[in-house]
Amino acid sequence: LEPAKSCSGAAAQLLWRVSVDQGNILDEEEWFVNGDKWEQARALVSIQRTSERINCCVYAKALEDASNLFEALKDKISWREEVMIASLDDSLKPLISSLALREGATQTFEEECFFFSLDEFVPPEALLNHEGAGRVRRLTKEDGEVVDGTWKYRSGTSLSRIQDQIACRLSAGIEDKESGELAAWALEQSSGCIGMVFTQEGYRRKGYAKQVVGTLTADIWQAFATGSCPTAPFAYIVRDNLNSQGLFESLNYKRKGAVCWCRYGKA
Repeated sequence: LEPAKSCSGAAAQLLWRVSVDQGNILDEEEWFVNGDKWEQARALVSIQRTSERINCCVYAKALEDASNLFEALKDKISWREEVMIASLDDSLKPLISSLALREGATQTFEEECFFFSLDEFVPPEALLNHEGAGRVRRLTKEDGEVVDGTWKYRSGTSLSRIQDQIACRLSAGIEDKESGELAAWALEQSSGCIGMVFTQEGYRRKGYAKQVVGTLTADIWQAFATGSCPTAPFAYIVRDNLNSQGLFESLNYKRKGAVCWCRYGKA
């Protein structure tokens, strides 16, 4: 955590910069808060620049706090470029939309999700006996192409990102006992959430998704309990994906909030 110069804006607040190093994944991110002490911050905005876009996250205790911090950061976020706001709380969406509109940007994408997290881990019976189901294992770099090939949000840079996550983060896959093919998987993504949960055609309705999500949940919970992971297991699930919501609820996850991913760009 390093002090950064105050950015221009209405309140001329003292902001802070955070360098986030995630092993082999070094996200070029800047995190800003609206206070001179991290623990007293009422709002936080992270900004990551990639070759494709500007990625932002915003967290705030009140709408006014978020508004003031974004105003102070108006020179840091160029709405002339493509901007993706991730895991945006529903209560903050009108603010972000109005800021984008003011700068002449329009919304080009939206994905609405529910936020699920785990308060207590209770291993289900299905995870205590793997016999007859398949071999559960960590994913490898070679598996990255299979994962990327089925991912809904695949892009020109997604394969390298997935392979980095496999190398640096926890994961779980299951090989079908008969074919030996990778049948299902789940990854801990760079944000820490469980995602990319997928079961291949021909292997569905065998409980494989629950097996890999449950295994990954147990690994993350263990890391959290021992202090090597900062948060308990959590996930973002698309709001109309009732099957995935039911899967996570069967593993004792609770729905805690509503968020969205919004992308803005010039018309």
